[in-house]
Amino acid sequence: MSARYDIRGFLRSLVATGSVAGVFLSPAAAVPRIDHEAQCTYKELTWDDFRGSVLRGQGTAWISSTIMLDSYEIEVLEEEDGSFTARVKYPGVYALMDKTRSSAQPGGRSDDNLAHEQLHFDLTEYYARLFAIEIQEISAKGPERSWELRSALEIQVQEAYRKTLDAHFEHEARYDDETQHSLRKRAQKKWQRDVSALLAETPAYALR
Repeated sequence: MSARYDIRGFLRSLVATGSVAGVFLSPAAAVPRIDHEAQCTYKELTWDDFRGSVLRGQGTAWISSTIMLDSYEIEVLEEEDGSFTARVKYPGVYALMDKTRSSAQPGGRSDDNLAHEQLHFDLTEYYARLFAIEIQEISAKGPERSWELRSALEIQVQEAYRKTLDAHFEHEARYDDETQHSLRKRAQKKWQRDVSALLAETPAYALR
């Protein structure tokens, strides 16, 4: 089972108010690899990573993970016709697990349940990779190098981010539904094959 971050409302408010927030970094900036008591970037999980409290009403086991967009640089280039194009460079996009909101019921820490939760994290990683590619293909054009041009690009980025989160959530819900939270063994194995193939064919983003 996947527990969801409540981030979409925040993103909608950014787009609605125009209060977008791109952070301009130097080319040397990079996304750090994270693995401590509270959080981790994408990796092979063990039950030691599930540190949250046991909650009534949850399933046998659950993981809280999301796609992070920490920061990015905006590059504005002048075209041959005198217009300007803004694009994203060095985006800080990655999958992140919240260990403090991931856990299992007593007796639920089995190999099968761990494999099911790992696949939820695999899906988060897959959509993070997709978005890391997509964000660098987004552009905005205008007649001059201006703050409005940068803002137009940032609004497109936030909208693409929201759509990625929606697609990720829908994919995870379908996964839980079709596998019945790992109870359908044949379906679970098929999902493992399919998601492994998706990761294999999708270029990974860089972590340091």
